[in-house]
Amino acid sequence: MIVQQIKGENMVENITLVWTNLIASIGAVTSIIWGRVLMVVLFIGATFAPISGLIHTTLFLIGVDLVFGLTVTIRKKGIDEIVSNKLRNSLFKAMFYLLFIMMSFLVEKQIAGSDCLVTKVVFAVMGAVELWSIAGNALILSPNLPFLRLLKKYLTSEIAKKMEIDKKDVDEILKGKNK
Repeated sequence: MIVQQIKGENMVENITLVWTNLIASIGAVTSIIWGRVLMVVLFIGATFAPISGLIHTTLFLIGVDLVFGLTVTIRKKGIDEIVSNKLRNSLFKAMFYLLFIMMSFLVEKQIAGSDCLVTKVVFAVMGAVELWSIAGNALILSPNLPFLRLLKKYLTSEIAKKMEIDKKDVDEILKGKNK
């Protein structure tokens, strides 16, 4: 019985010590600006954790599209034609996509409570736009890919926009690549 009483006293002391250290650590973190910034960042991360997969996939698709776009520009026009405003547009596009996904998530969460259905639809539309752009770049780089050749008729406008040429010139360029 004496052993149990000592363990009990130590446990109370240990719990008190843990709480004291926790309160001191909270005070230390909140007393500096970087600690507060860290808390805000973690709060935002926790808020959007249910859609983190959608956010990461969106960023990945934008990155792939950027790499393919840079590759097309370098191969077709040369490295001197890489323009900072087009790179900046990719950054703005990423910010817009993420803002739109996050805002739809927050609104839907407030109105419907959960499930993220509207957010998933928004992601699907934006993801499809990015995949369409990636397909256009891939067709420019490799016009002989079987799956992409099936989409060539539908990707003509996308390719013309990317290469800054008329739609009628796209077929000639792709046919020239096939030879």
